[in-house]
Amino acid sequence: MGRKLVCFGAGEKSKYVQEILRKYSDDSVVYYVEDQEFSKIGKSLWGGVISAYKMGDLYASGEIDGVVISTAYHKRTVEDMIKACIKNGIRDSDIYLVKNRVLVTGGSDIENLIVPYKECIQIFSLSIHIVDHCNLKCELCCHNSQFVNGEVFVELEQYVRDLRRLHELVDDIKQICLVGGEPLLHPDLPKFIDMTRKIYPYAQILVVTNALLLQQSKSDLLECLKRNEVGLDISLYPPMHKQLDKLLEYANCNGLNIHINRVEKFFKKFSAKPRFNPKEMCEYCGYCMGLRNGKISRCIDSLFVEYFNMKFGNLLPDTAGIDIYDEKLDSLKLIHALEQPFELCAYCGAKYTLVDLYEWKRLSENITKENILIDQ
Repeated sequence: MGRKLVCFGAGEKSKYVQEILRKYSDDSVVYYVEDQEFSKIGKSLWGGVISAYKMGDLYASGEIDGVVISTAYHKRTVEDMIKACIKNGIRDSDIYLVKNRVLVTGGSDIENLIVPYKECIQIFSLSIHIVDHCNLKCELCCHNSQFVNGEVFVELEQYVRDLRRLHELVDDIKQICLVGGEPLLHPDLPKFIDMTRKIYPYAQILVVTNALLLQQSKSDLLECLKRNEVGLDISLYPPMHKQLDKLLEYANCNGLNIHINRVEKFFKKFSAKPRFNPKEMCEYCGYCMGLRNGKISRCIDSLFVEYFNMKFGNLLPDTAGIDIYDEKLDSLKLIHALEQPFELCAYCGAKYTLVDLYEWKRLSENITKENILIDQ
């Protein structure tokens, strides 16, 4: 006899979870919990749609055995759903997640279709620099690419070694972003893409670019993007705004999958002093994990503090990153460690500084730390 479950969410994502469980397990979805679409409560949607409060009542009375959540949602959304379950009396052991690989493959060859959320070994999004320098040099770039002198290319061998080691610890990553700097500057970008797809066949792969060089791309890169089903996440800064129509035409003619983020404003992220509550900042942020030179961090920006410190002196702590080659590290330890704040979190004011936005501009020759830090 399988478990009677409630699926958090009342849309297509939950319908897909129901179909997988019905086909490959004895578990069944008997209700759906509204996900901010209050008009659906009480209406028929492949079963009944109920509120989170009703979910708690049914669990307390033994009419349902637990709650299942699809990881197709954003990480923060999943965490909010988990909090709502706990608030309404669902025990940790009865809150289950459906991992990315199950959703991508349909679950036909996977034994455990759902796992308790505290035992879920999955990374939602991981960003990896393949180039540290950039051809645009935005003054308030959080990755500190504007302070990189000369060309700094990541070596393919190091990249592959680190990604394979990470796969030993976490074999399911929902999204991998190849970033920089400007990744289109790397002459071996197709090789990075091919190896990423080989090591993580079920991940969504994106190349995050300012697109200045896109229309000069060689045919081998274009073919590689399509062969590996890689998307281009284009940060459209002011110098490229008038090029949008040409970019769209180019992408359409070459069969490219692109997403445009029009960027006109930047914010200052770090303070020169530890002014903020690390736990509060950690709960707000932590969705841009990064991998670099054998270390993984919950905050990719933390992996490039060295460039800021080389420019302005050792103002920010440069100790972030978990050594993925540590022999004492296992999968669960890594996932739990990535949820914890670290020293630099006390210097990060991202939660509060998004209201203070600055016009985009290139790095000026007479730049000072006062132009970059929050409280200067």
